[in-house]
Amino acid sequence: MHSNIEKFGTALMQGIQDILNDMKIDGALVQGYPSMFQVLFTKQDRVDNYRDFITSNNDLFTKLHERILTKGIMLDKNNSEPMYTCAAHNENDLKHTLEAFELSLPF
Repeated sequence: MHSNIEKFGTALMQGIQDILNDMKIDGALVQGYPSMFQVLFTKQDRVDNYRDFITSNNDLFTKLHERILTKGIMLDKNNSEPMYTCAAHNENDLKHTLEAFELSLPF
């Protein structure tokens, strides 16, 4: 069960980062663990504490939130909660989520 979470979460994180890189969205960071992670819009290499977090561009995240919600993916509105993955997620979920990210970007 845990290996599925690790596999799915890693593929999702890498897929999102690849989309952000391919679209040349400057200052986008996918950070965390396969079971819980965040997409942050920041010029920093890492976000390690609340002071780092509040310097992130929450306006860009809000745009992502609003656009991806119309594609059936619900993110935390103000990005204070990470995205969670679980053992129930499958390849269809991965494909749908990555397609939703791709269609929701760039701004």
